[in-house]
Amino acid sequence: MLDSQNWSKEFIRRGKVDQSVMSRLTTLENQINQSQSTHEVWQSLMTDGIDIVDCIKHIIRKYPTLNTVGSKVLNGISRCVAYQEWRYLHDRDILPLTNVEDGSIVIAKFYDTANVITEQRTLHDWEHDVQRQLDHLAELVKTRLMINMTTKDVEVDGIITSEFQIRDVIEEMKSLFRNSPIFDDIYTFHGNRDDYYNHTNSLINHCMLKTKTGIPIMLAVIYVAIVRRVCGVNMDIIGLPGHIVVGVPYEEGDSVDSRLFVDPFDNGKILSYTDCQEIVSRYNMTFNEEMVRPISNDQVWQRMVRNLIHSHSMQALAEDNNDAEEPTSDWKIAIPYDFYYLIMRVE
Repeated sequence: MLDSQNWSKEFIRRGKVDQSVMSRLTTLENQINQSQSTHEVWQSLMTDGIDIVDCIKHIIRKYPTLNTVGSKVLNGISRCVAYQEWRYLHDRDILPLTNVEDGSIVIAKFYDTANVITEQRTLHDWEHDVQRQLDHLAELVKTRLMINMTTKDVEVDGIITSEFQIRDVIEEMKSLFRNSPIFDDIYTFHGNRDDYYNHTNSLINHCMLKTKTGIPIMLAVIYVAIVRRVCGVNMDIIGLPGHIVVGVPYEEGDSVDSRLFVDPFDNGKILSYTDCQEIVSRYNMTFNEEMVRPISNDQVWQRMVRNLIHSHSMQALAEDNNDAEEPTSDWKIAIPYDFYYLIMRVE
């Protein structure tokens, strides 16, 4: 919280920054048109970043001639913020504290375009809607568990609370991951088999707030996020060859053969160890126990980025094969250029 004196200084600073935005946008547009170096002006705009988003949105609305350059800057600021968050999540001290949905949210931010940003109250404000929706879905599952399932009383610091059994939780989660008479379509998720390579299947904001469809890894992230909110259990994400499932974490004394897995892409189907072996066999590979070991959050995020790159390439290939009127001659232009940096290890 700023005191009155510092608030006044900040207000004056923001005013000066806003006053300079119009001239910098005009300069940037002239430099682009004349093929001059834009580094200095671009750098200053990216440095001001979030502070000037509202100002640029106002300029775009009021001065249509600056729409193109203003949109470029908004796109740049959005991706700059997302990249900074990406690096933050990979900090050695921060990474162990992250939740798996955190990285998927940052990845989706790279796709916020100027058209989307100008409609938002604040930059990337859909993130709060995603978190609220995850919380709401968890509450729906909790409510049904309280009505239908047994709970175990647990004493913590002298306080007795009810704890849901994980088997009951994953049974109830089926109602969110299939065509269900229990919940409306606005609450149920499905694997998108018909349009598998649509890149929006890998964007958590589209999956959570619009389509309720996704590919296996996206649905696995959502599944894990909801279960954690329901009962505090961090389900493992398992990277089987060619497919992603989630697994109930090992407990001391558990045998490998008794471990439970779930396939969110296949209606939340509960799988056995043997079922996982059968999935691997479909890819003509020899199963080994390492294949059902959990992958870390950063490995999940890297895999999501690679899936997005692959989705764009497959979409472009489909356009070319179908003789689209305007095929994507170079599929790489459809991908946020930053992704080539994201797939590198962040030191």
